[in-house]
This record gives sequence, C-alpha cells and structure tokens, in this order.
Amino acid sequence: MPNLNNTVTVSLPAPEALTLSNAAIMRGDQVILQDINVQLKAGGKLWLRGENGAGKSSLLRAIAGFMPFQTGTFQLGGKPYEPAQSQTLPVQYFGHDNGLNPALSGKQNLQHAAALLDIDSDTHNAFDSDVFTIKPYLDRAVRTLSAGQRQRVALTRLCFSPGHALWLLDEPDTALDAENRALLYTLIDSHCAAGGRVIMATHRTPDTSAGWEIYDCIRATL
Repeated sequence: MPNLNNTVTVSLPAPEALTLSNAAIMRGDQVILQDINVQLKAGGKLWLRGENGAGKSSLLRAIAGFMPFQTGTFQLGGKPYEPAQSQTLPVQYFGHDNGLNPALSGKQNLQHAAALLDIDSDTHNAFDSDVFTIKPYLDRAVRTLSAGQRQRVALTRLCFSPGHALWLLDEPDTALDAENRALLYTLIDSHCAAGGRVIMATHRTPDTSAGWEIYDCIRATL
C-alpha cells in the first residue's frame, strides 16, 4: 500500500485545529484511502482533489461520521472529535444527492431542513437574503425545477447552519452556471471569514482559488 503523506495545514490558532492523523478508510475488505493526514483550523478551506473513484466522497462521509475510519485519530483541539455530538464544531453535510423531496415545494423542503436544526424558518433571514435568488420558484414543486434550480434550493440550506460550522460539500457547484458558482464561492468565503470551515470535493478548480489548501485523494492499491 502506498504512503501518501498528504498533510495540509491552514495557519490559524492551533487550539482550534481539526486534525485527522494516519487515518484509513475501508469499504468492505478493501482499503480506499490510507495515511490521511489533514489539519484544518477555523477559517480554513480545504479542496479534496482527485479522479472519479479516488475516495473524495468517502472521505467526506467519514469526516461527517457516516462511515468509520479504520485507523488513525480524529481530534478537535487535541481531543477526540465526534461530529454528530459536537456543539463546538457542528457539521453541515451537502452530499451528491441534493436530498430534496421532489413532491414538496422548495419552501417546504427548506422549512423541513430548518426544523431539523430547531430553527424557525419564518424568522430566519435565509428567505429574506435569498442568496441564490430562488424566490421566483420557491413555491413550486421541486420536481418541476431544473437541475440548477434544485441545486440552488438545496444550497440555501447552508444558510441555516451556525456560523462556526464545518461545511462538508460534495460537488456543490454541479449544474450551477457561472453566476451562481460565483455566489456559492462568495458564500463559502463569507462563512470562513466568520470563523467557519469548509472541506469541498469537486472536479473543477474552485472559482476563487485564493485561500484553498489542497488534499490529493489517491486511491490505495495493494
């Protein structure tokens, strides 16, 4: 098995570091990624880069707590980190599947997402700020929307997350045109400027390359 030795460091105060050391991910009896070493601090942006099947999505899912790391340590500020139980660093996961119910309207989907976070969507500013300009079709059933419109509705859920949250984004710019990609990266930059963190997997080079650290995902081979 290869030794990848990919270590990424974002230079902000050490006590806040989210650190993944000497980790490995398996699916069944097959190693997907190994020797994963990442350190991400408040305000950090990490781009997971790699070919199809390299393990980018699996790494995001493992960081989110949806699948286990087979080896290594996962810590926040030097203490074990469990994403599902952490109030210090909550996780907002945006997967390949946008997670929208096609029978419901965009607004109903967002209200449901807010309720899961114990947020009153009627008083939250996500609808008023309308980052992705979804108001014109917010009351339409999701099944009637284009792929780009559905993606913009789904991305609006990020506005419900706490300002210090860790965003895990899997191909978030899929189906977005240049204008809405720019809005997405502006939202990411604003989130990180406020102390949030972002780990993103995408085949495209981020539209705003400044400030992104890179972790190259290389599938483990026997």
